[in-house]
Amino acid sequence: MSVRLPKLNHIRTRQEGVTAFAGLNHNLRIRDEEFYEMQNITSALLPVISSRKPRRKLRKLEKPNGLFAHEELCWVDGTEFYYGGQLKGTVADNPKQFVRMGAYVLIWPDKCYYNTHTDEFGRLSATFTTTGTVTCVLCKLDGTPYEGYHTGTAAPTEPENGALWMDVSQTPAVLRQWSDTNGEWAAIPTVYTKIAANGIGKAFQQHDGVTITGIDSAELTGSHYLVEAGEDFVTVVGLITAPIEQEEPVTIERVIPDMDYLVEHNNRIWGCSSEKHEIYASALGDPKNWNQYLGLAGDSYAVTVGTTGEFTGAAANQGYVIFFKDNCLHHILGTKPSNFQLSTTDCRGVAKGSEKSLCRVNEHLYFMSDEDVCAYSSTTPVGISKQLGKRKLTGGIAGVKGGLYYISLKNSNGRRELFVYDTSLNVWVKEDDADVQDFASCGDELYMLDTDGYLWSMTGGEAYAAEDSQPESDVEWMLETGDIGKDRQAAQFVSAIQLHAQTEAHCPLYVEIQYDGRGEWEQVFDRTPTERQNMTIPIIPKRASFIRLRLRGRGRFRLYSLTMRVETGSDQYGYGRY
Repeated sequence: MSVRLPKLNHIRTRQEGVTAFAGLNHNLRIRDEEFYEMQNITSALLPVISSRKPRRKLRKLEKPNGLFAHEELCWVDGTEFYYGGQLKGTVADNPKQFVRMGAYVLIWPDKCYYNTHTDEFGRLSATFTTTGTVTCVLCKLDGTPYEGYHTGTAAPTEPENGALWMDVSQTPAVLRQWSDTNGEWAAIPTVYTKIAANGIGKAFQQHDGVTITGIDSAELTGSHYLVEAGEDFVTVVGLITAPIEQEEPVTIERVIPDMDYLVEHNNRIWGCSSEKHEIYASALGDPKNWNQYLGLAGDSYAVTVGTTGEFTGAAANQGYVIFFKDNCLHHILGTKPSNFQLSTTDCRGVAKGSEKSLCRVNEHLYFMSDEDVCAYSSTTPVGISKQLGKRKLTGGIAGVKGGLYYISLKNSNGRRELFVYDTSLNVWVKEDDADVQDFASCGDELYMLDTDGYLWSMTGGEAYAAEDSQPESDVEWMLETGDIGKDRQAAQFVSAIQLHAQTEAHCPLYVEIQYDGRGEWEQVFDRTPTERQNMTIPIIPKRASFIRLRLRGRGRFRLYSLTMRVETGSDQYGYGRY
Protein backbone atom coordinates (compact mmCIF):
# COMPACT_ATOMS: atom_id res chain seq x y z
CA MET A 1 0.00 0.00 0.00
CA SER A 2 1.57 3.25 -1.04
CA VAL A 3 1.61 6.37 1.19
CA ARG A 4 0.99 9.76 -0.44
CA LEU A 5 3.22 12.37 1.26
CA PRO A 6 2.63 16.14 1.02
CA LYS A 7 4.57 17.87 -1.69
CA LEU A 8 6.96 20.58 -0.49
CA ASN A 9 7.42 23.75 -2.52
CA HIS A 10 10.95 24.17 -3.80
CA ILE A 11 12.58 27.32 -2.44
CA ARG A 12 14.52 28.99 -5.17
CA THR A 13 17.59 30.97 -4.13
CA ARG A 14 20.13 33.10 -5.93
CA GLN A 15 23.17 35.16 -5.01
CA GLU A 16 23.39 38.90 -5.65
CA GLY A 17 26.46 40.90 -4.87
CA VAL A 18 28.08 44.32 -5.01
CA THR A 19 31.84 44.35 -5.48
CA ALA A 20 32.20 47.84 -6.92
CA PHE A 21 30.70 50.60 -4.82
CA ALA A 22 29.70 54.07 -5.93
CA GLY A 23 29.02 57.06 -3.72
CA LEU A 24 26.15 58.97 -2.18
CA ASN A 25 22.61 59.04 -3.55
CA HIS A 26 20.17 60.74 -1.19
CA ASN A 27 17.03 59.81 -3.13
CA LEU A 28 14.24 57.31 -2.49
CA ARG A 29 15.30 54.85 -5.20
CA ILE A 30 19.01 54.16 -5.50
CA ARG A 31 21.20 51.39 -6.86
CA ASP A 32 22.59 48.65 -4.62
CA GLU A 33 26.13 50.01 -5.00
CA GLU A 34 25.11 53.47 -3.75
CA PHE A 35 24.47 54.69 -0.20
CA TYR A 36 21.56 56.80 0.97
CA GLU A 37 23.53 58.48 3.76
CA MET A 38 27.16 58.60 4.81
CA GLN A 39 29.61 60.46 7.01
CA ASN A 40 33.36 60.97 6.61
CA ILE A 41 33.68 58.78 3.52
CA THR A 42 36.17 59.24 0.68
CA SER A 43 36.17 58.27 -3.00
CA ALA A 44 39.96 57.81 -2.98
CA LEU A 45 39.82 53.98 -3.09
CA LEU A 46 36.66 53.47 -5.15
CA PRO A 47 35.32 50.95 -6.10
CA VAL A 48 36.31 50.10 -2.51
CA ILE A 49 34.39 52.39 -0.15
CA SER A 50 36.46 53.71 2.75
CA SER A 51 36.69 56.28 5.53
CA ARG A 52 38.60 59.50 4.87
CA LYS A 53 42.03 60.45 6.18
CA PRO A 54 42.22 62.47 9.40
CA ARG A 55 42.72 66.22 8.95
CA ARG A 56 45.16 68.31 10.94
CA LYS A 57 44.30 71.36 13.01
CA LEU A 58 47.15 73.75 12.20
CA ARG A 59 46.49 76.93 14.14
CA LYS A 60 43.83 79.20 15.63
CA LEU A 61 42.93 82.63 14.25
CA GLU A 62 41.34 84.98 16.75
CA LYS A 63 39.11 86.72 14.17
CA PRO A 64 39.06 84.81 10.86
CA ASN A 65 38.42 87.29 8.04
CA GLY A 66 39.63 85.35 5.02
CA LEU A 67 41.88 82.66 3.56
CA PHE A 68 43.67 82.63 0.21
CA ALA A 69 46.68 81.14 -1.54
CA HIS A 70 49.31 82.60 -3.85
CA GLU A 71 52.67 80.84 -3.86
CA GLU A 72 52.17 80.69 -0.09
CA LEU A 73 49.07 80.51 2.05
CA CYS A 74 47.76 83.86 3.28
CA TRP A 75 45.02 84.89 5.68
CA VAL A 76 43.60 87.84 7.55
CA ASP A 77 43.28 87.55 11.34
CA GLY A 78 41.29 90.52 12.59
CA THR A 79 43.19 93.47 11.10
CA GLU A 80 46.43 91.59 10.35
CA PHE A 81 47.35 90.25 6.92
CA TYR A 82 49.69 87.25 6.93
CA TYR A 83 51.56 85.76 3.97
CA GLY A 84 53.40 82.48 4.45
CA GLY A 85 52.74 82.78 8.18
CA GLN A 86 54.43 86.20 8.43
CA LEU A 87 52.68 89.48 9.25
CA LYS A 88 52.85 91.80 6.21
CA GLY A 89 50.33 94.60 6.79
CA THR A 90 47.15 95.79 8.44
CA VAL A 91 43.66 96.09 7.00
CA ALA A 92 40.14 96.82 8.25
CA ASP A 93 38.42 94.26 10.48
CA ASN A 94 35.89 92.77 8.03
CA PRO A 95 35.54 89.76 5.68
CA LYS A 96 37.96 89.81 2.74
CA GLN A 97 38.02 88.94 -0.92
CA PHE A 98 41.38 88.18 -2.52
CA VAL A 99 42.63 88.22 -6.10
CA ARG A 100 45.96 87.00 -7.45
CA MET A 101 47.73 88.84 -10.29
CA GLY A 102 51.36 88.07 -11.05
CA ALA A 103 53.35 88.86 -7.90
CA TYR A 104 50.39 90.73 -6.38
CA VAL A 105 47.87 89.58 -3.79
CA LEU A 106 45.01 92.09 -3.88
CA ILE A 107 42.81 92.50 -0.80
CA TRP A 108 39.23 93.78 -1.02
CA PRO A 109 37.30 95.82 0.05
CA ASP A 110 40.40 97.57 1.48
CA LYS A 111 41.90 98.00 -2.03
CA CYS A 112 45.28 96.98 -0.64
CA TYR A 113 48.04 94.92 -2.23
CA TYR A 114 50.97 92.79 -1.21
CA ASN A 115 53.81 92.29 -3.68
CA THR A 116 55.27 88.83 -3.04
CA HIS A 117 58.40 89.67 -5.05
CA THR A 118 59.34 92.98 -3.40
CA ASP A 119 57.71 92.30 -0.01
CA GLU A 120 55.84 95.60 -0.35
CA PHE A 121 52.45 96.16 1.24
CA GLY A 122 50.40 99.20 0.26
CA ARG A 123 47.19 100.67 -1.09
CA LEU A 124 46.12 100.61 -4.71
CA SER A 125 44.45 103.99 -4.43
CA ALA A 126 46.42 107.15 -3.63
CA THR A 127 45.45 110.61 -2.41
CA PHE A 128 47.59 113.67 -1.80
CA THR A 129 46.51 117.14 -0.65
CA THR A 130 49.07 119.91 -0.91
CA THR A 131 50.18 122.24 1.83
CA GLY A 132 51.98 125.41 0.83
CA THR A 133 52.43 126.92 -2.61
CA VAL A 134 51.19 125.26 -5.78
CA THR A 135 52.48 126.47 -9.16
CA CYS A 136 51.27 125.59 -12.64
CA VAL A 137 53.13 126.42 -15.86
CA LEU A 138 52.82 125.42 -19.50
CA CYS A 139 55.55 123.03 -20.59
CA LYS A 140 56.77 120.74 -23.31
CA LEU A 141 56.65 116.93 -23.12
CA ASP A 142 60.05 116.85 -21.41
CA GLY A 143 58.87 119.32 -18.77
CA THR A 144 60.70 122.37 -20.20
CA PRO A 145 58.52 125.45 -19.56
CA TYR A 146 57.19 127.57 -22.40
CA GLU A 147 58.49 131.12 -21.82
CA GLY A 148 57.99 134.54 -23.41
CA TYR A 149 54.73 133.79 -25.20
CA HIS A 150 52.31 136.58 -26.09
CA THR A 151 48.71 136.33 -24.82
CA GLY A 152 45.92 138.13 -26.64
CA THR A 153 43.09 137.94 -29.12
CA ALA A 154 45.25 139.30 -31.96
CA ALA A 155 48.46 137.78 -33.29
CA PRO A 156 51.73 139.61 -32.62
CA THR A 157 53.09 141.63 -35.52
CA GLU A 158 56.46 140.88 -37.12
CA PRO A 159 57.06 137.66 -35.13
CA GLU A 160 60.37 135.83 -35.18
CA ASN A 161 60.56 132.22 -36.27
CA GLY A 162 59.43 130.02 -33.34
CA ALA A 163 57.59 132.82 -31.52
CA LEU A 164 54.61 131.73 -29.37
CA TRP A 165 51.13 133.23 -29.21
CA MET A 166 48.43 132.25 -26.68
CA ASP A 167 45.37 132.78 -28.83
CA VAL A 168 42.47 133.59 -26.49
CA SER A 169 40.15 134.73 -29.25
CA GLN A 170 38.39 131.36 -28.98
CA THR A 171 37.37 128.95 -26.25
CA PRO A 172 39.26 126.93 -25.40
CA ALA A 173 42.40 128.95 -26.02
CA VAL A 174 45.06 127.68 -28.42
CA LEU A 175 48.85 127.94 -28.17
CA ARG A 176 50.28 128.79 -31.60
CA GLN A 177 53.84 128.99 -32.95
CA TRP A 178 55.07 131.12 -35.87
CA SER A 179 56.76 129.36 -38.78
CA ASP A 180 58.80 131.42 -41.22
CA THR A 181 58.79 128.50 -43.60
CA ASN A 182 55.01 128.27 -43.79
CA GLY A 183 54.38 131.91 -43.07
CA GLU A 184 51.60 131.16 -40.57
CA TRP A 185 50.73 130.60 -36.89
CA ALA A 186 50.42 126.82 -36.47
CA ALA A 187 48.55 125.41 -33.47
CA ILE A 188 50.64 123.22 -31.16
CA PRO A 189 48.46 120.08 -31.01
CA THR A 190 49.27 118.93 -27.48
CA VAL A 191 50.19 121.25 -24.66
CA TYR A 192 51.21 120.13 -21.19
CA THR A 193 51.01 121.76 -17.78
CA LYS A 194 53.46 121.06 -14.99
CA ILE A 195 51.89 121.23 -11.52
CA ALA A 196 54.48 121.61 -8.79
CA ALA A 197 54.14 121.41 -5.01
CA ASN A 198 56.08 119.82 -2.19
CA GLY A 199 55.50 116.02 -2.35
CA ILE A 200 52.64 116.18 -4.86
CA GLY A 201 53.90 113.37 -7.10
CA LYS A 202 55.43 111.03 -4.54
CA ALA A 203 52.46 108.63 -4.41
CA PHE A 204 51.96 108.50 -8.18
CA GLN A 205 53.64 107.21 -11.29
CA GLN A 206 53.71 107.92 -14.99
CA HIS A 207 50.43 107.23 -16.84
CA ASP A 208 48.33 107.05 -13.67
CA GLY A 209 44.73 108.05 -14.24
CA VAL A 210 43.95 110.68 -11.58
CA THR A 211 41.35 113.22 -10.52
CA ILE A 212 42.51 116.76 -9.67
CA THR A 213 40.42 119.14 -7.57
CA GLY A 214 40.97 122.46 -5.83
CA ILE A 215 43.07 124.01 -8.56
CA ASP A 216 42.24 127.47 -9.92
CA SER A 217 41.71 126.28 -13.48
CA ALA A 218 38.72 124.65 -15.15
CA GLU A 219 41.11 123.14 -17.70
CA LEU A 220 43.08 121.29 -15.00
CA THR A 221 40.16 120.32 -12.76
CA GLY A 222 38.81 116.81 -13.37
CA SER A 223 40.21 113.55 -14.78
CA HIS A 224 43.70 113.37 -16.27
CA TYR A 225 46.47 110.92 -16.90
CA LEU A 226 49.94 111.73 -15.67
CA VAL A 227 52.36 112.28 -18.54
CA GLU A 228 55.16 112.38 -15.99
CA ALA A 229 55.42 112.24 -12.21
CA GLY A 230 58.25 113.18 -9.88
CA GLU A 231 58.36 113.61 -6.14
CA ASP A 232 57.45 117.31 -6.26
CA PHE A 233 55.61 117.64 -9.59
CA VAL A 234 53.20 116.01 -12.00
CA THR A 235 52.68 116.79 -15.67
CA VAL A 236 49.28 116.51 -17.38
CA VAL A 237 47.80 117.33 -20.77
CA GLY A 238 46.15 120.71 -20.40
CA LEU A 239 46.42 124.34 -21.40
CA ILE A 240 46.33 127.31 -19.07
CA THR A 241 46.39 130.84 -20.44
CA ALA A 242 48.67 132.15 -17.72
CA PRO A 243 50.90 130.70 -14.97
CA ILE A 244 49.09 129.88 -11.71
CA GLU A 245 50.37 130.28 -8.19
CA GLN A 246 48.07 129.55 -5.25
CA GLU A 247 48.16 128.66 -1.56
CA GLU A 248 44.79 126.92 -1.49
CA PRO A 249 45.13 123.11 -1.18
CA VAL A 250 45.04 121.01 -4.34
CA THR A 251 44.03 117.33 -4.12
CA ILE A 252 45.18 114.71 -6.57
CA GLU A 253 43.68 111.24 -6.30
CA ARG A 254 44.03 107.87 -8.01
CA VAL A 255 40.55 106.35 -7.62
CA ILE A 256 39.73 102.64 -7.50
CA PRO A 257 36.04 101.87 -8.14
CA ASP A 258 33.98 100.06 -5.52
CA MET A 259 33.37 96.52 -6.74
CA ASP A 260 31.47 93.51 -5.45
CA TYR A 261 33.40 90.65 -7.08
CA LEU A 262 36.80 90.52 -8.74
CA VAL A 263 38.81 88.12 -10.87
CA GLU A 264 42.09 88.18 -12.79
CA HIS A 265 42.05 87.46 -16.51
CA ASN A 266 44.66 88.10 -19.22
CA ASN A 267 46.82 90.26 -16.95
CA ARG A 268 43.95 92.52 -15.92
CA ILE A 269 41.79 92.69 -12.84
CA TRP A 270 38.09 92.62 -13.68
CA GLY A 271 35.33 93.67 -11.30
CA CYS A 272 31.63 94.47 -11.17
CA SER A 273 29.33 96.83 -9.29
CA SER A 274 25.70 95.92 -8.61
CA GLU A 275 24.98 99.46 -7.47
CA LYS A 276 26.09 101.02 -10.75
CA HIS A 277 25.33 98.02 -13.01
CA GLU A 278 28.84 98.26 -14.40
CA ILE A 279 31.76 96.00 -15.24
CA TYR A 280 35.32 97.32 -15.03
CA ALA A 281 38.80 96.25 -16.09
CA SER A 282 42.09 97.66 -14.85
CA ALA A 283 44.84 98.85 -17.16
CA LEU A 284 46.90 96.02 -18.61
CA GLY A 285 49.27 94.68 -15.97
CA ASP A 286 48.42 97.52 -13.58
CA PRO A 287 45.86 96.88 -10.83
CA LYS A 288 46.33 100.46 -9.57
CA ASN A 289 44.82 102.11 -12.65
CA TRP A 290 41.12 101.97 -13.54
CA ASN A 291 40.79 105.38 -15.22
CA GLN A 292 43.54 105.23 -17.80
CA TYR A 293 42.12 106.09 -21.21
CA LEU A 294 44.92 106.87 -23.67
CA GLY A 295 43.43 105.14 -26.69
CA LEU A 296 45.89 102.28 -26.33
CA ALA A 297 45.50 98.50 -26.10
CA GLY A 298 46.54 98.60 -22.45
CA ASP A 299 43.84 101.06 -21.36
CA SER A 300 41.30 100.56 -18.62
CA TYR A 301 37.77 99.56 -19.59
CA ALA A 302 34.21 100.02 -18.30
CA VAL A 303 30.80 98.99 -19.59
CA THR A 304 27.23 99.21 -18.31
CA VAL A 305 25.03 96.10 -18.36
CA GLY A 306 21.33 96.20 -19.10
CA THR A 307 20.12 93.27 -17.00
CA THR A 308 18.35 93.75 -13.68
CA GLY A 309 19.36 92.26 -10.35
CA GLU A 310 22.58 92.02 -8.42
CA PHE A 311 25.80 90.39 -9.53
CA THR A 312 26.41 87.13 -7.66
CA GLY A 313 29.96 86.16 -8.65
CA ALA A 314 32.81 86.35 -11.16
CA ALA A 315 35.21 83.89 -12.72
CA ALA A 316 37.57 83.41 -15.66
CA ASN A 317 37.06 80.35 -17.86
CA GLN A 318 38.00 79.11 -21.33
CA GLY A 319 39.71 82.35 -22.38
CA TYR A 320 37.10 84.87 -21.24
CA VAL A 321 35.77 86.44 -18.07
CA ILE A 322 32.25 85.76 -16.75
CA PHE A 323 30.10 87.84 -14.43
CA PHE A 324 27.17 85.98 -12.91
CA LYS A 325 23.71 86.91 -11.79
CA ASP A 326 21.35 84.29 -10.42
CA ASN A 327 19.57 83.96 -13.77
CA CYS A 328 22.18 84.83 -16.39
CA LEU A 329 25.86 85.00 -17.34
CA HIS A 330 27.65 88.04 -18.78
CA HIS A 331 30.67 87.15 -20.94
CA ILE A 332 33.40 89.62 -21.90
CA LEU A 333 35.11 88.53 -25.10
CA GLY A 334 38.13 90.14 -26.74
CA THR A 335 41.74 91.03 -26.03
CA LYS A 336 41.77 94.84 -25.71
CA PRO A 337 39.32 97.68 -25.08
CA SER A 338 38.78 98.34 -28.78
CA ASN A 339 37.44 94.81 -29.34
CA PHE A 340 35.96 93.88 -25.96
CA GLN A 341 32.40 92.63 -26.44
CA LEU A 342 29.72 92.00 -23.82
CA SER A 343 27.31 89.12 -24.40
CA THR A 344 24.59 87.70 -22.15
CA THR A 345 23.30 84.14 -21.76
CA ASP A 346 20.00 83.53 -19.96
CA CYS A 347 20.53 80.40 -17.88
CA ARG A 348 21.20 79.24 -14.34
CA GLY A 349 23.71 81.50 -12.66
CA VAL A 350 25.41 81.56 -9.29
CA ALA A 351 22.94 81.66 -6.39
CA LYS A 352 23.11 84.75 -4.22
CA GLY A 353 25.42 84.01 -1.31
CA SER A 354 27.24 81.22 -3.18
CA GLU A 355 29.98 83.30 -4.84
CA LYS A 356 32.58 81.20 -2.99
CA SER A 357 31.30 78.06 -4.74
CA LEU A 358 32.97 79.11 -8.02
CA CYS A 359 35.96 76.85 -8.69
CA ARG A 360 37.62 75.56 -11.82
CA VAL A 361 38.51 71.87 -11.90
CA ASN A 362 40.44 70.91 -15.02
CA GLU A 363 38.42 72.30 -17.96
CA HIS A 364 35.14 72.89 -16.14
CA LEU A 365 33.83 75.63 -13.89
CA TYR A 366 31.69 74.48 -10.97
CA PHE A 367 29.26 76.53 -8.90
CA MET A 368 26.06 76.44 -6.85
CA SER A 369 22.92 77.75 -8.54
CA ASP A 370 19.50 78.30 -6.98
CA GLU A 371 18.58 74.75 -7.98
CA ASP A 372 21.68 72.57 -7.91
CA VAL A 373 25.43 72.30 -8.27
CA CYS A 374 26.40 72.98 -11.89
CA ALA A 375 29.31 72.28 -14.19
CA TYR A 376 29.99 74.81 -16.94
CA SER A 377 32.40 74.61 -19.85
CA SER A 378 31.50 76.91 -22.74
CA THR A 379 27.80 76.50 -23.59
CA THR A 380 25.29 76.34 -20.73
CA PRO A 381 25.55 75.02 -17.15
CA VAL A 382 24.68 71.37 -16.52
CA GLY A 383 23.35 70.13 -13.16
CA ILE A 384 25.50 67.44 -11.52
CA SER A 385 23.98 67.10 -8.04
CA LYS A 386 20.86 64.92 -8.36
CA GLN A 387 22.53 62.51 -5.95
CA LEU A 388 22.28 65.10 -3.16
CA GLY A 389 18.50 64.68 -3.14
CA LYS A 390 15.56 67.05 -3.24
CA ARG A 391 16.64 69.09 -0.21
CA LYS A 392 17.11 72.85 -0.49
CA LEU A 393 20.84 73.55 -0.11
CA THR A 394 22.31 77.05 -0.11
CA GLY A 395 25.40 79.13 0.66
CA GLY A 396 28.00 77.18 -1.33
CA ILE A 397 31.66 77.48 -0.27
CA ALA A 398 34.04 75.39 -2.37
CA GLY A 399 37.66 74.33 -2.77
CA VAL A 400 39.66 72.09 -5.07
CA LYS A 401 42.23 69.37 -4.56
CA GLY A 402 43.30 67.56 -7.70
CA GLY A 403 40.13 66.39 -9.43
CA LEU A 404 38.04 66.71 -6.27
CA TYR A 405 35.50 69.51 -5.84
CA TYR A 406 34.79 70.15 -2.16
CA ILE A 407 31.61 72.13 -1.45
CA SER A 408 30.10 73.06 1.88
CA LEU A 409 26.34 73.66 1.71
CA LYS A 410 23.83 74.84 4.27
CA ASN A 411 20.71 72.71 4.72
CA SER A 412 17.22 73.86 5.74
CA ASN A 413 18.15 73.51 9.43
CA GLY A 414 20.99 76.00 9.00
CA ARG A 415 23.65 73.32 9.50
CA ARG A 416 26.46 72.94 7.00
CA GLU A 417 27.25 69.68 5.23
CA LEU A 418 30.53 69.07 3.41
CA PHE A 419 30.29 67.12 0.16
CA VAL A 420 33.03 66.06 -2.26
CA TYR A 421 32.44 65.52 -5.97
CA ASP A 422 34.98 63.29 -7.71
CA THR A 423 35.05 64.75 -11.22
CA SER A 424 36.83 61.74 -12.73
CA LEU A 425 34.34 59.18 -11.35
CA ASN A 426 31.23 61.40 -11.36
CA VAL A 427 30.36 60.37 -7.82
CA TRP A 428 29.56 62.27 -4.63
CA VAL A 429 30.62 61.44 -1.10
CA LYS A 430 29.83 63.21 2.15
CA GLU A 431 32.31 64.11 4.85
CA ASP A 432 30.93 65.94 7.90
CA ASP A 433 29.21 69.10 9.16
CA ALA A 434 32.32 71.32 9.41
CA ASP A 435 31.25 74.97 9.60
CA VAL A 436 33.41 76.13 6.69
CA GLN A 437 34.22 79.79 6.11
CA ASP A 438 36.87 79.52 3.35
CA PHE A 439 38.91 77.02 1.34
CA ALA A 440 42.28 77.64 -0.29
CA SER A 441 44.45 75.35 -2.44
CA CYS A 442 48.20 75.80 -2.03
CA GLY A 443 50.65 73.38 -3.62
CA ASP A 444 49.21 69.89 -3.35
CA GLU A 445 47.18 70.65 -0.25
CA LEU A 446 43.69 71.98 0.40
CA TYR A 447 43.24 74.14 3.48
CA MET A 448 40.02 74.94 5.31
CA LEU A 449 39.26 77.86 7.61
CA ASP A 450 36.22 77.31 9.84
CA THR A 451 34.05 79.94 11.50
CA ASP A 452 35.68 79.25 14.88
CA GLY A 453 38.98 80.42 13.41
CA TYR A 454 40.72 77.05 13.11
CA LEU A 455 42.92 76.48 10.07
CA TRP A 456 42.90 72.85 8.89
CA SER A 457 44.92 70.77 6.45
CA MET A 458 42.32 68.55 4.79
CA THR A 459 44.66 65.57 4.40
CA GLY A 460 46.84 65.97 7.48
CA GLY A 461 49.78 68.02 6.14
CA GLU A 462 51.89 70.00 8.62
CA ALA A 463 52.79 73.15 6.67
CA TYR A 464 51.82 76.38 8.48
CA ALA A 465 51.38 74.46 11.73
CA ALA A 466 51.69 76.32 15.03
CA GLU A 467 53.36 74.77 18.07
CA ASP A 468 50.03 73.55 19.43
CA SER A 469 49.05 71.95 16.12
CA GLN A 470 47.52 68.49 16.44
CA PRO A 471 46.08 65.83 14.16
CA GLU A 472 42.40 65.04 14.17
CA SER A 473 41.47 62.11 16.39
CA ASP A 474 40.16 58.91 14.82
CA VAL A 475 37.42 59.83 12.39
CA GLU A 476 33.90 58.63 13.13
CA TRP A 477 32.35 57.31 9.93
CA MET A 478 28.99 55.90 8.85
CA LEU A 479 27.40 54.25 5.82
CA GLU A 480 23.67 53.66 5.35
CA THR A 481 22.28 51.67 2.43
CA GLY A 482 19.06 52.31 0.60
CA ASP A 483 16.01 50.06 0.88
CA ILE A 484 17.33 46.56 0.10
CA GLY A 485 14.62 44.35 -1.43
CA LYS A 486 12.01 47.02 -2.04
CA ASP A 487 12.16 46.63 -5.83
CA ARG A 488 11.96 42.83 -5.81
CA GLN A 489 8.90 40.72 -6.57
CA ALA A 490 6.37 40.09 -3.82
CA ALA A 491 7.55 36.61 -2.81
CA GLN A 492 11.27 37.43 -2.86
CA PHE A 493 13.20 38.41 0.23
CA VAL A 494 16.80 38.72 1.40
CA SER A 495 17.55 35.74 3.63
CA ALA A 496 21.27 36.32 4.25
CA ILE A 497 23.86 39.06 3.83
CA GLN A 498 27.62 38.83 3.92
CA LEU A 499 29.97 41.80 4.20
CA HIS A 500 33.68 41.74 3.43
CA ALA A 501 35.42 44.58 5.27
CA GLN A 502 38.74 45.61 6.78
CA THR A 503 39.50 47.74 9.84
CA GLU A 504 42.70 48.93 11.45
CA ALA A 505 43.72 47.88 14.95
CA HIS A 506 41.53 49.19 17.78
CA CYS A 507 39.00 50.62 15.32
CA PRO A 508 35.48 49.51 16.30
CA LEU A 509 32.96 48.38 13.72
CA TYR A 510 29.20 48.15 14.25
CA VAL A 511 26.54 46.81 11.89
CA GLU A 512 22.87 47.66 12.42
CA ILE A 513 19.73 46.68 10.54
CA GLN A 514 16.34 48.32 10.10
CA TYR A 515 13.20 46.47 8.97
CA ASP A 516 10.49 47.93 6.73
CA GLY A 517 11.54 51.52 7.45
CA ARG A 518 10.07 51.44 10.96
CA GLY A 519 12.84 53.60 12.45
CA GLU A 520 14.35 51.26 15.04
CA TRP A 521 17.88 50.04 14.39
CA GLU A 522 18.90 46.61 15.66
CA GLN A 523 22.59 45.97 16.22
CA VAL A 524 23.72 42.69 14.66
CA PHE A 525 27.53 43.01 14.76
CA ASP A 526 30.03 44.62 17.14
CA ARG A 527 33.80 44.08 17.04
CA THR A 528 36.99 45.98 17.89
CA PRO A 529 40.02 44.08 16.57
CA THR A 530 43.40 44.34 18.31
CA GLU A 531 45.20 44.39 14.96
CA ARG A 532 44.38 45.13 11.35
CA GLN A 533 41.79 42.58 10.36
CA ASN A 534 39.86 41.47 7.31
CA MET A 535 36.35 40.51 8.32
CA THR A 536 33.66 38.41 6.70
CA ILE A 537 30.47 39.42 8.46
CA PRO A 538 27.45 37.12 8.11
CA ILE A 539 24.00 38.59 8.79
CA ILE A 540 20.76 36.63 8.90
CA PRO A 541 17.95 39.20 8.73
CA LYS A 542 14.37 38.62 9.73
CA ARG A 543 11.98 38.29 6.85
CA ALA A 544 10.71 41.70 5.77
CA SER A 545 9.55 43.47 2.66
CA PHE A 546 12.76 45.51 2.70
CA ILE A 547 15.66 46.24 5.01
CA ARG A 548 18.39 48.82 5.49
CA LEU A 549 21.91 48.34 6.75
CA ARG A 550 23.95 50.88 8.66
CA LEU A 551 27.66 50.45 9.20
CA ARG A 552 29.48 52.77 11.56
CA GLY A 553 32.76 52.94 13.38
CA ARG A 554 35.84 54.96 14.09
CA GLY A 555 39.24 55.05 12.38
CA ARG A 556 40.39 53.51 9.12
CA PHE A 557 37.85 51.25 7.39
CA ARG A 558 37.29 49.65 4.00
CA LEU A 559 34.28 47.83 2.58
CA TYR A 560 35.12 45.50 -0.30
CA SER A 561 31.85 43.74 -1.06
CA LEU A 562 28.26 43.09 -0.01
CA THR A 563 26.69 39.75 -1.00
CA MET A 564 23.00 38.86 -0.56
CA ARG A 565 21.13 35.59 -0.79
CA VAL A 566 17.68 36.19 -2.24
CA GLU A 567 14.97 33.54 -1.73
CA THR A 568 11.61 33.13 -3.43
CA GLY A 569 9.06 31.98 -0.90
CA SER A 570 5.31 31.42 -0.81
CA ASP A 571 2.95 34.36 -1.14
CA GLN A 572 1.02 33.08 1.88
CA TYR A 573 3.46 34.79 4.21
CA GLY A 574 2.75 38.25 2.80
CA TYR A 575 4.92 41.30 3.22
CA GLY A 576 6.68 42.09 6.41
CA ARG A 577 5.78 38.85 8.26
CA TYR A 578 8.39 36.70 9.92
